[in-house]
Amino acid sequence: MDGAAVADLAQHYREHARLEDEVLVPLARHLLAPTEQDRLAVSVLLSRLTAGKWGMV
Repeated sequence: MDGAAVADLAQHYREHARLEDEVLVPLARHLLAPTEQDRLAVSVLLSRLTAGKWGMV
């Protein structure tokens, strides 16, 4: 694997996660019902687990 490409991908993912935390989640608090907010929270959490954790990739 190209180390520079992996580093670039990691940086883009960090930016994506920051956008979720700073924009998407606060917006969801105003737009979604509590049950939908819970689903979003679980989805974000699962997307941030280490690859392979809990059998997920």
